[in-house]
Amino acid sequence: MRELRVTIQEAERASYPIFLGSRLDEIFAQWLRENGPWGRVALISDDRVATVHGRRWQTILAAAGLGVVTLTFPAGESSKTRGTKAQLEDDLLAAGLGRDSLIVALGGGVTLDLAGFVAATYMRGLPLVSLPTTTLAMVDSAIGGKTGVDTDQGKNLIGAFHPPQAVFADISHLETLPEPVYLAGFAEAVKHGLIASVSHFEKLEHAAAALLARDRQVLESVLAESVAIKVGFVEKDQRESNARKALNFGHTFGHALERLSGWQLSHGDAVARGLLAECRLSRHLKLCSLADEKRLERLLVRFKFVQEPFDRLGPELTPEPRGRLAFNDYLRATGSDKKARDGKVEYVLLATIGEVARGGENSDSWTRPVADDTIREALWQTW
Repeated sequence: MRELRVTIQEAERASYPIFLGSRLDEIFAQWLRENGPWGRVALISDDRVATVHGRRWQTILAAAGLGVVTLTFPAGESSKTRGTKAQLEDDLLAAGLGRDSLIVALGGGVTLDLAGFVAATYMRGLPLVSLPTTTLAMVDSAIGGKTGVDTDQGKNLIGAFHPPQAVFADISHLETLPEPVYLAGFAEAVKHGLIASVSHFEKLEHAAAALLARDRQVLESVLAESVAIKVGFVEKDQRESNARKALNFGHTFGHALERLSGWQLSHGDAVARGLLAECRLSRHLKLCSLADEKRLERLLVRFKFVQEPFDRLGPELTPEPRGRLAFNDYLRATGSDKKARDGKVEYVLLATIGEVARGGENSDSWTRPVADDTIREALWQTW
């Protein structure tokens, strides 16, 4: 078991431990004993995860002497809406949970984002504990305190910063995941190597076979390293005003595809495509090299992602003339991105593996606006 910590110097309540390992039941129980008391606990999960893992954590909570209310919602990104949030809040009110309650989020990124947003606003804010159950959630959404819901206009456009009190990333959860869901998180892990650590990127290259085999020791080591990279960015920039923007590499393109697919394209798949697209855009701008791009392609293929940004997509997500996706449709989808400033869509760009290209109009900026014609030349005309 490994323990990491997010430490925000200017906001003690935003600091919290991250426990990563296998079978964290007793560590979770001990943390409950040492950090209470709470009147009651709401365990929030989607209906699939609750069926597989819910009873285990209900038992631990009940053994700690806590009254447990379990709330579920239909699994999938389509449930990450204001309507689902309102229903969960109504259920909490009906169950009589007060300001001395604790919210425990059990699940993947959808659950952590949604339950975290509920915790941020219910009774003007309740403490939150995160129990991520997917690789993606462990290296991404469980860390940093970003919560939110999707709308027709875009992903995570409505939400709040609400850090958890603790994160328990129990890798035994990963044993039950279908392979595509298990592998999805490695798109984010690859991103962490791309933006901050060539050694982490190399570790993923060397460990890919063991990770596909779900070797527990290798998995714990790689996940801990990836989590530490994200923690470093969160500690520098809690509210994503500067350095933390680097974590959005691959996400401008990826989020646009997710939205255009009606949230049917998985986040991991979309981010992997976004890494390829935004690396290609970086090379087109003469920032990173063709060798870096090819190395990224090879690594993503080892984790069973595509080798081209638009490979194996339906006609509605394939650029014209082969498909129906018009360039202006893509631009509109990026226009509501959270990184847009003054009506301009900003991209994180790559200098080389392990380093973001800084500069643009502001020499200290981690993002820069890219002209529409440049995006067309780099991504559309190469397809």
